[in-house]
Amino acid sequence: MILRGFSPDGRRISLRVLTSGKFVHNAPLGEQCYENYFYGTDGGMENAFGEMEGAFKAAIGDLSPGHLETVTVEQLHLICRFVHYQKFRTAGAADESAEFIDGLAKRIMAKDSRVSEDMLTKVKIGPEKPQRETLYHAAEAEPLLLDLAVKFLVSDKNLGFVLSDNPVAGYNQWMEHHPLFSHVGGNDGIALRGLQWFLPLSPNVCAAVFDPGAYEYGSPRRRTCGVAVRDIRLLNMLQALRARECIYFDPRFTAEEEIMQLCRDRDKHATPSVSFAESEIRELPDGTRRMVLLAEMPSARLGTQLGCVRVKKDAKLFHRGGMPFPIRSPELVKLMERWSNTLEKESKSKQTAEARENGDAVGSSDSSEPTGT
Repeated sequence: MILRGFSPDGRRISLRVLTSGKFVHNAPLGEQCYENYFYGTDGGMENAFGEMEGAFKAAIGDLSPGHLETVTVEQLHLICRFVHYQKFRTAGAADESAEFIDGLAKRIMAKDSRVSEDMLTKVKIGPEKPQRETLYHAAEAEPLLLDLAVKFLVSDKNLGFVLSDNPVAGYNQWMEHHPLFSHVGGNDGIALRGLQWFLPLSPNVCAAVFDPGAYEYGSPRRRTCGVAVRDIRLLNMLQALRARECIYFDPRFTAEEEIMQLCRDRDKHATPSVSFAESEIRELPDGTRRMVLLAEMPSARLGTQLGCVRVKKDAKLFHRGGMPFPIRSPELVKLMERWSNTLEKESKSKQTAEARENGDAVGSSDSSEPTGT
């Protein structure tokens, strides 16, 4: 559905393969960003996403500025929710999750004298289908969407937006340029002050989901906001940084030379992989030892700011648990934790019921189902 917005005829699309640098024109839409049974064989997740896509398509309509100005508040929340799940449902998101789980597990196991470095290099630790893990955590985080806003960035310029195969790009320019938080590597967390997500919908329209406590996009009375060519290039760079294998574009709006320059700039701004930092091991009075292991997911840094956005200097700051990250709303974080506990109980209950139905032995309450930890 999203790719079709970048197709001249609704059936085929132009792309550049990142590994080879090869341009492919007239590639069939149905063969892009596709994998058999990516969410499982029962079709339940696919059907749920199909319903969400239908409602999303009805909300955005023909993407004309006139229609976008009529989108209702309820539809804006639906669009926000769609962008949220689109961020977590891709192969790129699954790769990031797998890398995080593998790195975290090996970092902990390396503390065990019985485990050698050579042993850890020979194995991959993590779930067989990490996309299920990412979608579970996306469901856990839904309460954190309640205070986010949506605007449509609209262009009438000759240069068009491009799209990657990992199409929801995050960028926290508020944290990147804040004197207290500019050094923090991971700034794309859903609870953080300054969150921004961008999902291009066509060469002329890009959906922006953002923290209204940190930014203003155009007039508060309008659903749309104009963008200049410089901002289009910056947003295209975010797409290039997120790309896993391909960058898609409409050649009527974006020339091959523009894509080639975008890929060169991508190499200059390439984000690092997941990084880990650890504290000293502390001996506690009860005889146990404890350390803090901090994992930072890669975050985009452009070293500049989007011109279509006004950054609020007086954005309120909240901290939680002594961690050096500014969050938007302690109340929504607490709500998310309660919601996460509810999901965990329902998951365990469903697992127990299925085990009984299948005549299997029912395990203890310590299940392997993902939690909010």
